[in-house]
Amino acid sequence: MNTSVRVVIASVLSRRIVTRPFHVRKIQKSFFATSSEDGSSGPPVDSAGSQRISFSESLRKMRENSSSQKENTVLGSSSSDSSDSSDSSDEEILLHGKTGHGDFSSRSSKPVVRSEDMLRTTESDPSHHTVDQEGLYYTVSNDDQKLYFPNFINPFLREQTDAFGELSLMIRKPALEIIDIIKNSSYNCPLPKFIIYGPRGVGKTCTLNHVMHYCGKQKHMLLHIPWVKDWTKFHTSSTPSLTKPGFTNLPEQANSWISYFAAMNAPLIKELKVTKNIEWTKKEVTEEGSPLKSLLDFGVLRQKYSDDVVDVLLDEVMIHASNNKFKVLVAIDGLNGFYKPSTVREPLEKHIFIHAEKLRLVDSFKRLLNSGNKNIVAVCTVSEEINQQNEREKFTPLYLLGKEAFQELEPIIPIHVGNYTEKEVNNCLDHYEEKKWLQNPAAKTDLGHQQIKFLTNNNPFAISRICGAN
Repeated sequence: MNTSVRVVIASVLSRRIVTRPFHVRKIQKSFFATSSEDGSSGPPVDSAGSQRISFSESLRKMRENSSSQKENTVLGSSSSDSSDSSDSSDEEILLHGKTGHGDFSSRSSKPVVRSEDMLRTTESDPSHHTVDQEGLYYTVSNDDQKLYFPNFINPFLREQTDAFGELSLMIRKPALEIIDIIKNSSYNCPLPKFIIYGPRGVGKTCTLNHVMHYCGKQKHMLLHIPWVKDWTKFHTSSTPSLTKPGFTNLPEQANSWISYFAAMNAPLIKELKVTKNIEWTKKEVTEEGSPLKSLLDFGVLRQKYSDDVVDVLLDEVMIHASNNKFKVLVAIDGLNGFYKPSTVREPLEKHIFIHAEKLRLVDSFKRLLNSGNKNIVAVCTVSEEINQQNEREKFTPLYLLGKEAFQELEPIIPIHVGNYTEKEVNNCLDHYEEKKWLQNPAAKTDLGHQQIKFLTNNNPFAISRICGAN
């Protein structure tokens, strides 16, 4: 084997791949660089004196060496037989990792080409998704995006959606499992709570989005909290609750959530009526039989009462659900934040931080989760990011929620989300190439794909960041 090829491969194995971390938010375009030890002049050298060669340059040299070897074979070079024995030891470098991502012998520098049918499905309705479509992408229609997805997706997926001009979600097994259980469940009795868990960046929120899309298409009323930490982090607008002593209001957050709820569930709330008289002040009363929309309008216009409006609204939702008017999906991203200390300060004693359980918004949703009403299903995620730095050793629901919270939420169905499977990661990389998210020509080859898989361990978020940086 040619010496330059050996150097490139040894360098890839020993220095760049092994030492480069994948859990970074921004990865430089030079991450695909390798090093050479021949000491020749040209590109800059590192501290050890080895020459750095770009990944694309190394592939070019490998292709040139491969073509020259083919010419020698065609011409019947007499030196080929003698070189076989000398190269046999070098080939061990290629054969040393015959399993997983270490199998360099089967890799090709040619661009990867797969058919469109292997990448996506034309079925955009989640209720028709099956196991046969696992690993494929489906495109959310523009109408569904406007109705169901204004705040569904996290900022990173939003960034891709804006760049691609469409919202595509991958059909994965965890979402299919939840949808299948919901399809076959009886809503006439209290349903277990689905807790989606897994390491950071594996796609827990996207799994929740897929389930929410399904429930939205099935005319469920959606009660969604996009990210609990937005409620439990520092807020200067916190005020003492006048209707529930010892609790704290977050008027701005409550006001925003009411608007979000009204926009997402507009078709369902048109015909709903308030079931009881609600007295806010001596002059301001929401009368029984008035449209539910009037209650929402009051909460938006009178921010001072927004937390109380959310509490009353959830009561109204439970009453109408019990009367079989509709089914309800409670979707909470970062549920463990409900059971942890917050960074919100006591309104009257700024040196004291409030526990999340003492926030009026959190208390209202906890009451809904534990109501045991029929026609209500809860699908939530737990995340390490919510917990404090010293409480992130594991990502399991029991650890992140704590024993008391876990017992309070039972019955629970834990749904694990892991890194991409081989089919999923291949489709993901092909999707990024198609949408020009992955542009480096060297990274588009089979060898480039294998290096990305190795660096990221098939973690969806890490793949997104690496591909977006090249």
